[in-house]
Amino acid sequence: MHSQRNFPGHAFDSKTSDDPESLSIGKTSSPLNENNADAECFNDDEWIIEDSASLKMRPPKLCEFLHLLLNNPRYASYTSWVNNNEDLFKIHNPAKVASLWRKIKLRRTHRPMDYETFSRGIRYYYKSGSMIKTHRRHTYRFA
Repeated sequence: MHSQRNFPGHAFDSKTSDDPESLSIGKTSSPLNENNADAECFNDDEWIIEDSASLKMRPPKLCEFLHLLLNNPRYASYTSWVNNNEDLFKIHNPAKVASLWRKIKLRRTHRPMDYETFSRGIRYYYKSGSMIKTHRRHTYRFA
């Protein structure tokens, strides 16, 4: 089972907090300006998620981040759906996606967040069954 991909109201709904479907994504203000460069209009409030089980606000988990990124037209140059019906997507700008993930996770460490580190996080989802291997460069699939 996978979470909704349409985010006009920014909401996930379900039962368990480990599942992206169990979450509510807080509705935030619209993008500052869709024509601006991504760095100029980054709004960290649009990436905050409200966990429906605990009702606490938190940064998204990696899978949630990818769904939000794919459905935000401002970041179309970063990622896009290859086949929306099969949950297949491609990352076009891996360095920028990793950098954005670092900002969103509020990651404070001496080690840099590069695409290699970011993609390792995605590969952990293969074991849990949340993602399926595609054997194509920068192309991933939600289960």
